[in-house]
Amino acid sequence: MSRAGSPLVAKPRSSGIFAARTLIVPTRSDDSSILGMERISKNFKVVKQQINPYLQMAGAFLYGSNPSATLMHAAVRKEIRKTLGEGTPILETIVGYREVPARNARKKGLLFSEYAELLPKSASAYDVKAGRAEAEDVVPDTIIPLSKEMRTLTNEIFEHHRRVA
Repeated sequence: MSRAGSPLVAKPRSSGIFAARTLIVPTRSDDSSILGMERISKNFKVVKQQINPYLQMAGAFLYGSNPSATLMHAAVRKEIRKTLGEGTPILETIVGYREVPARNARKKGLLFSEYAELLPKSASAYDVKAGRAEAEDVVPDTIIPLSKEMRTLTNEIFEHHRRVA
């Protein structure tokens, strides 16, 4: 219940939630993200009970994290399962934190793979210093691993859905 005494989800903003069959929750490793995941879990339960009984928790994945931080990831996976349920699948792909290419791709309205395709035509830092280009015209090399991780995550999500269907 909210402070006003009404259900957490009284009226959804869009009809998309009525058609959804699965929910995959992204999370970072920090405490604020885990608290956010707790709110998502509570809302999920209300939506499933009041609006869409077919909605299933399909899993969770880590993003914005260093893929080599394996001990920390093990602890976060325990927190995810404690929050979302012991049977919650946790996808293996970890999407690293690369703020500049993520921000630039979003500003341009491009998928990461589409933004990565611009790399060969990208302006350089020298072009910016010489006044021939703006900073936004430089496509950072870090878009390549980010694009690859997102492609791997997407494939893992599709494969996970095929297995459970």
